[in-house]
Amino acid sequence: MPPPGQRLAKGWPVSHYGPVPRFRPDRWNLQVFGATATRQTYSWTFDEVLTMPRATVLADLHCASGTSTLGHEFFGVPASTLLDLAPPAPGVSHVMAWAEYGYSANLRLSDFTADSTIMATHHDGEPLTLEHGFPLRPLLRTKLSGSANRAISQLPGPVQQFALGQAGAQPVVVEAGS
Repeated sequence: MPPPGQRLAKGWPVSHYGPVPRFRPDRWNLQVFGATATRQTYSWTFDEVLTMPRATVLADLHCASGTSTLGHEFFGVPASTLLDLAPPAPGVSHVMAWAEYGYSANLRLSDFTADSTIMATHHDGEPLTLEHGFPLRPLLRTKLSGSANRAISQLPGPVQQFALGQAGAQPVVVEAGS
């Protein structure tokens, strides 16, 4: 049963901001940058992401559009693994995630570090489709699940927040939060 104000959708609808980005494995990487403990940029290829520890999360999805779908199984890298590899600086309270076409999400660090937060690569035993966030879809059970950040680039200059994103074929210039 969906929560109040939500209606049950048929299947798993595609709700996407802008055109669906293409995946180019030779140009894709996951980046963590900005207010990291070392102030370094960390970067992993898709093949490197696939070697990281994995977890399974069962979730119902509730989209900001007012639809819900129930009984999903996602498989991917726990967000806590990324924070172990690229820890945020002391005092960081939020993670900024950027996607292609200027889409962004500002996430509380406490939500991002929850045991149920993963960077999903698979859904119900199959690789995610491009329309549903392949190659890497952030899944936070504490937020509406309609946001799938896919590809980012940073504007040169200081970034005041711990930032996470995926760089792909289409560089996007976005303002870094301060």
